[in-house]
Amino acid sequence: MMRMGGRYRPELPLPLVKSWSEDVPSTRKSLEATLSNEQAQSVGQVMQGLQQIDAVTQQNTAHAEETAGVSSEMSTQAKKLQQLVGQFRLR
Repeated sequence: MMRMGGRYRPELPLPLVKSWSEDVPSTRKSLEATLSNEQAQSVGQVMQGLQQIDAVTQQNTAHAEETAGVSSEMSTQAKKLQQLVGQFRLR
């Protein structure tokens, strides 16, 4: 056992350390692939969210146009009604 910072740690056999060091590149590649996959999934989720926002924006635009049309028609009808009611006189 070796003493490190007031603690004892067992010495690792050289073959075990060597096998770990050989696994580092493959572990790194695996980790990079996992991270790339997770990033791709994240980008996909962001794109899906943007598509949903776009759909809602289009719906809101359609509703706003419809509301503007109805508002204009109601304004026209209100003016006609005001003219008709203006014909009546109270005694």
